[in-house]
Amino acid sequence: MHKYIIIFSACAAFLWITAGEGLASVISAEKVRSSIIGHLEKRAEKTGLEIEITVPNAVDINLKDTDEPVMRIIVPEGRKLEARVPVRLEFSNGAGKIVKRFQITAQVKVFKTVAVASCTKTRGDSILPVDFEMKRMDVSGLKDYLFEPSMLESIQAKRSIRAGTILTRGNVSAIPVIKRGDKVSIHVRIGNIRASAEGTARQDGGKGETIKVYNEMTRTTLECVVIDKRTVKTGI
Repeated sequence: MHKYIIIFSACAAFLWITAGEGLASVISAEKVRSSIIGHLEKRAEKTGLEIEITVPNAVDINLKDTDEPVMRIIVPEGRKLEARVPVRLEFSNGAGKIVKRFQITAQVKVFKTVAVASCTKTRGDSILPVDFEMKRMDVSGLKDYLFEPSMLESIQAKRSIRAGTILTRGNVSAIPVIKRGDKVSIHVRIGNIRASAEGTARQDGGKGETIKVYNEMTRTTLECVVIDKRTVKTGI
């Protein structure tokens, strides 16, 4: 009877295959697929990721006349487990000599609960609590997605958003409380020194956003964070 033992580590996995009679000649595509999936799931558990993995291009590996074959699964150190993940397979004999190398790609989906538009919005439309819902979605390849309802307070569509679209910092923005041309008070902090000056907003900006403000006193343009409709701050 064939016996299979799988041992996992943080970045590589080893599969020992021994045969009761004769030498192993083929590692099945299913064994390759399940070993890769198991290895990536183990890594995902350590970082708390919820993932789904497929290895669509797994193939049978012919190791004819290889004594005590060992399969090593290697994923590049620091590689994110999302989208297309390259996996290197190395096969060696009982003496530790590598007899075959093989490259394959695993398809990894990362799932998180995020805000999703429940209706279509056009540029400039306010996004209210009834306009989105929190859903478990595939966020592979996405950045800055909004994952808490509190992150959607006082925001608007930055561009047209279709129903079912995941909301991100790329397609929404804070509703402006300061408009271009508004007179504002600039609060400046340099080390332990604090000062204030008058300025003119060069851009629209919502609370917490960074905008450019012209300093009347120094005749320079500063990047400032919006505090409220009359106040911005900078840490130059």
